[in-house]
Amino acid sequence: MDYLAVRIANFIRTLQYYLAADHISIEDWLNTESSENFFSLFCPEAYQNIIIYNRYLRGSVNNLSDDSIGAGEKSIGIYQARYVIEKLPKEKIKKALYGVPPLANEAGGVTDDWLKEVDKKGAVIYQKISKLLDEDDFIDKFTKLDTVRVTAPMLDDYDALFRYPAFLEFTPKAHEIIHERIKNDEINSRIIDYYFSFADTYEETVALFPLLEKVITNTSDSHLLWTAGDALNVIWKLVPSSDEYLNARFEKQIYNMYWPRINSLWPIVNYPKFEFKEERDSKIFDDALGWVTSLNTLTKINPDFGNYFDFLAGFSEEDQLKNGIPKPIRFCVFKRKYQDKSPRRFIHLAFDVLPAEEALEFLAHPETKDEAKIAMDIILSGDIDADNLPYLSEQLLLTGNPEGIGSYIINRFARSLEKYESFVARAYPDELKTHNVAMTVFTAACESVSAEDEIPALEKFAKAIKALPSGKESSKQNTNTIDACLQKAKSTISDILKARQKLIEYIAY
Repeated sequence: MDYLAVRIANFIRTLQYYLAADHISIEDWLNTESSENFFSLFCPEAYQNIIIYNRYLRGSVNNLSDDSIGAGEKSIGIYQARYVIEKLPKEKIKKALYGVPPLANEAGGVTDDWLKEVDKKGAVIYQKISKLLDEDDFIDKFTKLDTVRVTAPMLDDYDALFRYPAFLEFTPKAHEIIHERIKNDEINSRIIDYYFSFADTYEETVALFPLLEKVITNTSDSHLLWTAGDALNVIWKLVPSSDEYLNARFEKQIYNMYWPRINSLWPIVNYPKFEFKEERDSKIFDDALGWVTSLNTLTKINPDFGNYFDFLAGFSEEDQLKNGIPKPIRFCVFKRKYQDKSPRRFIHLAFDVLPAEEALEFLAHPETKDEAKIAMDIILSGDIDADNLPYLSEQLLLTGNPEGIGSYIINRFARSLEKYESFVARAYPDELKTHNVAMTVFTAACESVSAEDEIPALEKFAKAIKALPSGKESSKQNTNTIDACLQKAKSTISDILKARQKLIEYIAY
């Protein structure tokens, strides 16, 4: 993917949106609270895309998917356009864009010819804009964000605070005020969504837990619900896997947050023919369904689910799929139907009766060391399509694993790295020179580290990569990345231990 081309295309496209809206004032056009047509341009999602991407660019995040990088570049282009719109009159913007064909339609559809013209003229357009703004290297604006210390008085103007992406560091008093306002329903959902963007560590994320309960239970904003759920997922990784009491209590709290969104089995049973009036409501329902069905204790909390799963188990997996049974439910039915099978037989059944991409999901989420062993045996067997190997390997590590499982998986990769690379090279021949996939797996393991016993395993993995033959330049680059990732992983473990204690205080008493 040409990431810079994504940035340029969305920069020019957003400017053309603006120029086409002759009947709307600049203030109204930029105010996405009231502009339905352009709501998705300047919003928490676009803002967060840039924050996440900048964490990656500055090295505090070492593993980021191509989709997330693309989303970051797209959002940078959008916010660059906002900056230009606020700084320059329309006539000057029109002159700078002279020669670029208009968008194919009002919805922003683009043609191949439009993209070709943008690709040819994009750099020149940025040069013109830079000159008009009297700012050098405008094309790179928002790729390096400023750090802003947020004090209590600054909370009086949220629009100014979140107008442009920046790394915001809130003072303890500012945090206290925002928390109180959220609890008292004194902040709208968009501002809460922006605020949640800045929980950068486990400790900071755990501090949001009392707010997440309120937001998840009450918000009607589907994106805020997703943001809150993302934070909740980070917190869930902190619950000690060996403590059944804490896991049961935490899962009951999750159930209590999301179940009111569903309320009964009726909309689940009737899901194939159930229609929501608003797309937002559909997203919220699906989000809640995904969370509720992810709970290991669901049938203990709500026995009606067990009866429903047993009923569906009487139908083949193919019939369930044809009749529109949602994937989270089908997964639960499959697990319950074959729960008495050995882990190895269970995985083989998944590949026999489920669509391939769904079977891979079971492989990528082992819950026991036996399941992890089977997953790694299959990965290292050479039987998995080489195109799927990098993604599957990353997912096996990025989801975070119970204690003992993560270290087992990492050690297996370290011991069998050359064999693994030989399989990957079937689809990516340059892998044997660059070790890009091996590095991606390693950085994913460092990014999602969750237990102290994973650090020695990561050190072995690091040595294994450094021992692989490679060019001088790539070897030096990989060594620097490896050392930085290891240091970050050790820092993360320290953060986890502190945050875990605070979480236990929240859920145990």
